[in-house]
Amino acid sequence: AILFSKRVKSRTVIIFLVLLCSGLVFFLFQGIFQELFTQSQYDIGKGSNYVRYRTIMFYFHDFSKTAWAYITGNGMFSSQSGYGKEMLRLYTSKGYYLGDIGIIGMFAVFGVFFIIALLGFFIRIFSIKIRNAHFYIKYMFIGVLISLATSNSFTESAFICMLCGLLYILDVSHHQVVNENSAQIQEETNT
Repeated sequence: AILFSKRVKSRTVIIFLVLLCSGLVFFLFQGIFQELFTQSQYDIGKGSNYVRYRTIMFYFHDFSKTAWAYITGNGMFSSQSGYGKEMLRLYTSKGYYLGDIGIIGMFAVFGVFFIIALLGFFIRIFSIKIRNAHFYIKYMFIGVLISLATSNSFTESAFICMLCGLLYILDVSHHQVVNENSAQIQEETNT
């Protein structure tokens, strides 16, 4: 957003500063980045024995007992129900955590309707017109979209509270843009 601002005189300086800061961050946390790379290479080498791969295959192919479960999902579980006890058994004995497989885990619980709603949600978020001052919120939603691959944050209460606040700011900003455009059109028709 800073790069496209009309107030910024030298985009070259901004790009240089961003690259410099990125280099410093990499240098400071080089050990962490190397360990992440090493772990990723190790996990890729496991192939079909990798626990996340096995978890995805299980929840896609073996978990749902009926075709309707793919459409409506299997539902949320409680530790007191038989279904919840089965989920706990899958966690403890096989290491099949729904939270580790992100959107695929949410698909197993909520079904294809949830995925369609999520797709519509993000299309609306990224297509809505808002003020430039609030454009950073769209960047936050890009982060949320990326994290859907490995996180089930949409089902956590703290995330839902944050989401409501962000959506409120987007809504207010959108209505301000609409009102400004309406006033501008009204002004042009009067002259």
